[in-house]
Amino acid sequence: MNTYLNYMIEANMGLLLFTMIYFLLFEKETQFTFKRLYLLSAIIVSLVFPLIEFNTSQPVIPSISSVVPLTYLPEEAVNELPSTPTPSPINYWDMASGFYGFVAGILLILFLIRAVKLVMYLNASAFEQVGKFRVIESNANHPTFSFFYYIFIGNAHQVAQSEKEQIINHEKLHASRMHSLDLLVSEVLKIAFWFNPIVYVLKNQLVSIHEFEADQQALQHQDVDQYCELLARGSLASAGFSLANHFHNSLTLQRIAMINTEKTKIKNWKYLVLIPVFSAAFLMASGQDQLNAVYTTVDEPPAAKNWGEYAKFIQRNIEYPAEARKAREQGEVITAIVVEKDGTITNHQIVQSVSPSLDAEALRIVRLLPPWNPGKDKGVAVRMKILIPIEFRFDGIEKPITTSPEPAGVKISKVTIFGYASDL
Repeated sequence: MNTYLNYMIEANMGLLLFTMIYFLLFEKETQFTFKRLYLLSAIIVSLVFPLIEFNTSQPVIPSISSVVPLTYLPEEAVNELPSTPTPSPINYWDMASGFYGFVAGILLILFLIRAVKLVMYLNASAFEQVGKFRVIESNANHPTFSFFYYIFIGNAHQVAQSEKEQIINHEKLHASRMHSLDLLVSEVLKIAFWFNPIVYVLKNQLVSIHEFEADQQALQHQDVDQYCELLARGSLASAGFSLANHFHNSLTLQRIAMINTEKTKIKNWKYLVLIPVFSAAFLMASGQDQLNAVYTTVDEPPAAKNWGEYAKFIQRNIEYPAEARKAREQGEVITAIVVEKDGTITNHQIVQSVSPSLDAEALRIVRLLPPWNPGKDKGVAVRMKILIPIEFRFDGIEKPITTSPEPAGVKISKVTIFGYASDL
């Protein structure tokens, strides 16, 4: 669950980063083949980089785990009295995951229905074989579109033969450049990341680029004015099969304007910018202490090998620093540790600070913790990051300091020790 959550965060952050770069540097450019390659590369990189992991002695970037809520150790009293079971807290991540899965499932079903409907329609239609392409003509009021090597011409009786040839040449370019595959990829991306508006922006940009690219290639052998006139006489809106490339669609006016726009080359410095951008994306997605390597909730959380010995260990070793007592410092220090697959404890750090002396004591005690039984997810030992809050507090009673007061005791997830006025 956490591995997937981490993947979702990193993949969507990648999509956001690359889309921002696209609009800043390339959106106004007229090199459509490069723009299409960039967007497809951005999608692939965003999906693949989070699957890559490398380890360094120090974290390369701040861990995503710092912004994802972590779970505390379960509160179990370590004295010999039986503890009262506490009700399980509401798991909002599970609720969110269920809602996400429900919406994604609905979108997947709708996608499959549209795909099956389109394939059945094309297979049931009579066609004329033109090389490797299958041209289907219909006098019905259907849109003109292509889907892989199928070319469908609607309202064929109203289209002159010369215009049909122009349409076919345009749609051949869609097919030969596999634009339909781009659309399928963008549809799958919308299902997986339906909550992210960036995926809808990416699809719209790809659709636009497909048409601009096909128009640019088709016009190399056709008259510009006649071609623009054919577009202008077509419908400005497409309907029917959303998985296909449409000749007449809502981009018609933009296509006519782009046809008459002077084509320019992309400046070299813009290409150079992509080197640090892709490098940063790689480091961001595959840095050391990411959730795909450090779990926060598992089927079997890690546990001390002996709870009683664990409690005694804390009671024997923890102290209230003299410096903190004099300064009347108190509060809750939250430490974080990683229980490795073999049970050893690493990556000791302070998550919530109170003061240097209390932080140092809390960190000292967690560094002394003996190995634990590792956490397991689906029966496999995994690394797990957990939080251990340690509370330092005065109670105002003039008694010698103790590390095992009654009735508070010591708890697995909250270690409370007391300082007293007489020690000031």
